[in-house]
Amino acid sequence: MKMPGRYYGPEPILPTRAVAVLAGLNRDYLDLLLAGRLEGVELLGVRVMDELGAATPAVLDSIAACSYALFALEPSLALRAVDPAAPQVNDPVTERYGGSPRDGGAWTAFTTAALSFAWHLSRNSPIAARVMLGFQLLTADAMAAVDPWQLRYIAGQQPVPLKPRWGSNPCFWPDLVRCAMAQSALELDLARLLGLQLLAAEMQPGPRTAERRRRT
Repeated sequence: MKMPGRYYGPEPILPTRAVAVLAGLNRDYLDLLLAGRLEGVELLGVRVMDELGAATPAVLDSIAACSYALFALEPSLALRAVDPAAPQVNDPVTERYGGSPRDGGAWTAFTTAALSFAWHLSRNSPIAARVMLGFQLLTADAMAAVDPWQLRYIAGQQPVPLKPRWGSNPCFWPDLVRCAMAQSALELDLARLLGLQLLAAEMQPGPRTAERRRRT
């Protein structure tokens, strides 16, 4: 029953709490990128990494506050090997979860957390999973069908470390970091808009994307 004086609109496509959780994951991802640089692993250009390294925590927070993931999960191949109907009685709990929390290191732990988020999102809002994580519809459906204990296996099949999303695009990351460093809300919104455009291109059917690439 609607209460007088209140407007009941449609549910938002992107759940507010999920956006907040994703911003936290994006922030952790930036910290891992910077930690990896200390170990000689650079996943972005030198200039972008230099600017990230010089950024204040507040600037890193603003970079992370996107409505889409800044990291690229690639669960599709691993999901093909997961049979949701497979019996679990032959899989001891020690084999499902592993005997040591140190297995895989920080990147695998982060990937497991990101996949847990993706699993919940795929179950509760498949459209949001597509928009926020770039999942194809079949990937979101398959992710929603797996059992929670299988997420650790899927995490183990991901690239280590996770690649930056749209890392090969010449503008996305440089513009995002530069505009965040400039502390211009308008410029930062425009930089985020490029991510939405790249996301929209990914969600188009394959042939259209190929035609678009040939024309550019």
